[in-house]
Amino acid sequence: MIYRIELPSFLKEVVELDKYCSWIDKKAKSLQRRDRKKGIKLRLEKYRGIINDAVLDSKGKDAYTGETLEWHKILKYNNSEAEEQKSDYKKAFYMLPTIDHNKK
Repeated sequence: MIYRIELPSFLKEVVELDKYCSWIDKKAKSLQRRDRKKGIKLRLEKYRGIINDAVLDSKGKDAYTGETLEWHKILKYNNSEAEEQKSDYKKAFYMLPTIDHNKK
């Protein structure tokens, strides 16, 4: 099944569709790699769909605190800058959306 990803309405003025799709693709590939090590084999399309559904369910908010996530920061986190700047850099990305923000 091909899962067509559409930009959630709460993200229309915040992030472009291609950037959102790239973020979902990156997260999906990461989960697929992790799960394959555990012997779980799902198609990448399935992961994309699950992630997109979780984002839609979240309505753009943290599932635990209800705080609005900073979607405009997706794909901007830089590991080498984080290593260099330590906690100051990481604090700036505190509300960065991750798939872990969803209860599903």
